[in-house]
Amino acid sequence: MRVVVTGGAGFIGSRLVARLAELGDEVTVIDDLSKGRIENLKKLLDSHHVRLHILDITEREKISERLDDSEALVHLAAISSVTEAETQPARAFRVNVMGTEFILESCIRKKVRKAIFASSAAVFGDGGRPFTEKDPPNPQNVYGATKVLGERLFESYAYRHGLHSVVLRIFNVYGGGMAGQGVVDRFITACLSGKPLEIYGDGLQMRDFIHVDDVVEAFIKSLDFEPSENFARFNIGSGQPLTIAELAGMILRMFGASDHMLIHREARPGDIRFSVADISQARTVLGFEPRIRVKDWVKKVAMEMRS
Repeated sequence: MRVVVTGGAGFIGSRLVARLAELGDEVTVIDDLSKGRIENLKKLLDSHHVRLHILDITEREKISERLDDSEALVHLAAISSVTEAETQPARAFRVNVMGTEFILESCIRKKVRKAIFASSAAVFGDGGRPFTEKDPPNPQNVYGATKVLGERLFESYAYRHGLHSVVLRIFNVYGGGMAGQGVVDRFITACLSGKPLEIYGDGLQMRDFIHVDDVVEAFIKSLDFEPSENFARFNIGSGQPLTIAELAGMILRMFGASDHMLIHREARPGDIRFSVADISQARTVLGFEPRIRVKDWVKKVAMEMRS
């Protein structure tokens, strides 16, 4: 299959590109390298399995040219930092909403058959039980709001233009080691550097952690999936709740570090208390099954560091 991956030099995107190349797909990456790193793709580029175009997704005409002869598209490019979206809402809207519309418009123009959208748990906001796909969006920040609009665009193009579309609402991703930006990877990095693990508030915030390789497999399954009525959305998480305090304690124990390395900071305004996925629909319909538990991953990293 000929697949275009926007944001393909980033944390999740580069892992997906490598997996697609491994499966024998022809991959074109579109990335402006504002967050992505060319080093993430170097081996693939050197072996000519992957082509890279350094472009901003808001460059409408140039983007369209890069979709020639493509069969499918995975849209990961975005302003993905909650803080950046809050401080630069106009830019977040331009990239995450207008850029998404330009991508979809190009898909129709170039007759791309299928498109997958990387959405986020941020569309749900806060809750008291695991979220299902039927729960109404209730974003509590600019980033989440732009993802809701992106989902709506994908749904609209599916129904109006027949574009086979799948939306993946991805929860808290980890597995990037020193390069990862999520709380799991940040805690591990702090531990390895001898720095304190910082928890904001009481640490009882509940999260759903999903390994990047499991997320990649969800994208692979989505590319093979044929949605009824041209559209489907799925929650992609582990389905297993874990508090930030429990996570920090587990990492300290696995790395043999003292509890004194744990410090509490003042709670951040608007911090979500409960964000956990109900993944039964992804399991039943998409055939998705997370394989890597956060506890096992942390243990593996700790053992590798000791050896």
